[in-house]
Amino acid sequence: MILRIILGICIGLGGTLFKMQEDSWVKEKVGAAFQHILASTLECQVTCTVDFFDIITPRLYIRDLCMRASDNSWAWSAQSYRSGFSWLDVIQKRSIGLWAHAKELHAHSKMKEGLPAILSHIQELIKGPDLPIPLCITQAKIRDASCM
Repeated sequence: MILRIILGICIGLGGTLFKMQEDSWVKEKVGAAFQHILASTLECQVTCTVDFFDIITPRLYIRDLCMRASDNSWAWSAQSYRSGFSWLDVIQKRSIGLWAHAKELHAHSKMKEGLPAILSHIQELIKGPDLPIPLCITQAKIRDASCM
């Protein structure tokens, strides 16, 4: 009897997690959190739309991701951005091994002191945010990129 109750609770929680990922309100909140984390960490303006969110096998699929400096010295956008990591890596290595794929990336930057203004942003993007668990980029793919 107790085993059936535990099994029922597990199935209910699993079903709730699975269904929650498809909810538009949840996607909106995940998108807002993603934008806030990036904007505060990288000190820039961020806009995007979440297409897919998976908490079981952590993945985030975004369309129309745009980042812009507050002084408009640089900006970049990607038609499609996907990222994720493995819970197993977090447990075994005690770090987040993030993979990221961007498609149709377009960037432009003004020059500051002989260097592209976007350079410091790229360095901060690669460094990543300060989190309680270390974050490292294990794979980065960019397809169809242009820069001015």
